[in-house]
Amino acid sequence: MKAPELPIVKGVVHCPICTHSVPADVQYVGKRAKVVPGQKCARCHSALDAAALLYLQLAA
Repeated sequence: MKAPELPIVKGVVHCPICTHSVPADVQYVGKRAKVVPGQKCARCHSALDAAALLYLQLAA
C-alpha cells in the first residue's frame, strides 16, 4: 500500500535571514505543521527549511 499524501496548504512563515514574513507551502506531519523542504524566500532567496510558521491561510 502507498502511504497517504499529506495535505499541503498555504501559510505565512518568518524568514530567519531577512526577518520578513513571506508566503510558503506548509505540510501537516502528524499533529505538526512544517514548511515543505526546498522552498526559497521570495525576498532574500535563502532556504525556508528552518522558518517559523506564523499562521495558515485557511477558510472556514
